[in-house]
Amino acid sequence: MRTPAHRTPVPRLLAALAAPAALALLVSACDADADGAEPASAADDEPLAVVATFSVLDDLATAVGGEHVTVESLVPVGADPHDYEPTPSDSMALADADLVLDNGLGLNPWFEPLASEVGGDLVIVTEDVADQAVEAATKDEVDPHMWLSPRLTTSYVDAIEDALADLAPEHAKELAANAEALRDELDALGEELREQVETIPAEDRQLVTHEDAFGYFAQDLGFEIVGSAVGPSTEADPSAAGVAGLIDLVEEEDVPAVFPQTTESPDVMERIAQDAGVRLGDPLHVDSVGESGSDAEDHAGMLRANVAILVEGLTGEEAQP
Repeated sequence: MRTPAHRTPVPRLLAALAAPAALALLVSACDADADGAEPASAADDEPLAVVATFSVLDDLATAVGGEHVTVESLVPVGADPHDYEPTPSDSMALADADLVLDNGLGLNPWFEPLASEVGGDLVIVTEDVADQAVEAATKDEVDPHMWLSPRLTTSYVDAIEDALADLAPEHAKELAANAEALRDELDALGEELREQVETIPAEDRQLVTHEDAFGYFAQDLGFEIVGSAVGPSTEADPSAAGVAGLIDLVEEEDVPAVFPQTTESPDVMERIAQDAGVRLGDPLHVDSVGESGSDAEDHAGMLRANVAILVEGLTGEEAQP
């Protein structure tokens, strides 16, 4: 039996033909290095494919990932993530993604059956602060809207940074810089919003909204939650008894204004405002950022827009920049 050392050598003619080709490849690689380009053998530095379940996570992931990510949101801007109906293309996007980001805390029950279709990493961005949501639960209902708090949104940023750095460790320093800049912006945003809220008389800092989504926001900024037409999810319609009770509460508490939201019909809040004889504020941004080009087109913008809407609605005067 022949050992590998005894195999028939490559014919000299083939070796002679192969040598110029090998030399040409070597020269080409050297030329590419001299021009500053990557050698042909180097792996392409393709951006990570990230899928976010809704638009707020899309915005935050884009801010942290920068040029190293392409981000797609399953729920379109302006749509409600609570009762979204997924499409076959959503399943394909989940299967092809390097990373999928979900809010968790029951925000979008429709996603749970799709989680098994995720081909890459799945990260629940509220995992490290979920205990705070459970502690704040009312009537055994957990409020998933932690992104409405600048303070709690920093935990979203931490989770996104860690997930991206795990997948692209070669860009960890740049991702960390982007994340730190975003955390600094959130800290400054919280101070800015508190200054705006202080222009509202303390007794008028009362929130009556369509959805019970502003608990963390109110805690950060010093509002009192008076009531809402529905709980922390818009899957259920407001009940007649609940709306009647809320009208009575608005009158009893002398609430200056009530507020609809952008992803829901304003009809219920219009009725409450009319029957209680109070102002109807502009719609608040709760479950989606605003359309591109609007004041609320990103996460920080939606929070600024909300505070401006609340200042105007509760005081009757336009918020000052």
